[in-house]
Amino acid sequence: MKQDEKLAYRYLESQGYKSIEFEPNGISTPPDFLIENNIAIEVRRMNKHIKNRPIEEIECGFVHRFEKLLQELDNPSLPYSIAVALRYKRPIKLSKDLFESLKQSISSSTVNELFGQEILFNTQISYELYKGKGRAEDTYRLCSISDKDKGGIVQDARYEALKICIEDKTQKLQKLKNNYKELWLILVDDIFSRVDNTTQQDFQRFPEIKSIFKRIIIISKSDESKWIDIYPWGQES
Repeated sequence: MKQDEKLAYRYLESQGYKSIEFEPNGISTPPDFLIENNIAIEVRRMNKHIKNRPIEEIECGFVHRFEKLLQELDNPSLPYSIAVALRYKRPIKLSKDLFESLKQSISSSTVNELFGQEILFNTQISYELYKGKGRAEDTYRLCSISDKDKGGIVQDARYEALKICIEDKTQKLQKLKNNYKELWLILVDDIFSRVDNTTQQDFQRFPEIKSIFKRIIIISKSDESKWIDIYPWGQES
């Protein structure tokens, strides 16, 4: 099982279900779980999206390339090492020119000893350099990442992510809806750590999302005992 599925399994156990079958129709075939022999359950991470792409897909590409850039800037003759704090906002168009310009900017900031101050590379990317007291193995080390897209209005991000998750899983389970008594969707909230009645009430200011699912359960990614069922919409269960 993946981590999200393990969390969902523990949640189902905590609710007293004894018959919990994982992937009853085969590996990587929906549904993810079958309980009481007639309730099909799909599990998905509820993560923030940028232009309908999961936020971590875009993050992975840029941060990985940035770390590689720092390795290419290695300068063994420099008597000290430098910690780098990176800040960025999506969408970022990854290109060779972008990273060449970033390399030149960081090199120039190092030569001019622009330490401890924010360098605005462009409207989406900035960084700070911190001079070390001595020399470590690498010249540059990425010490912190500030992801501006993971902040913002939590409720809006949750609602948009919820719509995408429902649409995605509806396409996968539509053909199965007549095979089971009920379809449930369990979403592991990767947007905000707090999941409680206030979270449920937050949805009330948005239009209701109707779906093929009898229940849509949102679980905290850090604690399966923290959960809500969004139906009835925006009301306490």
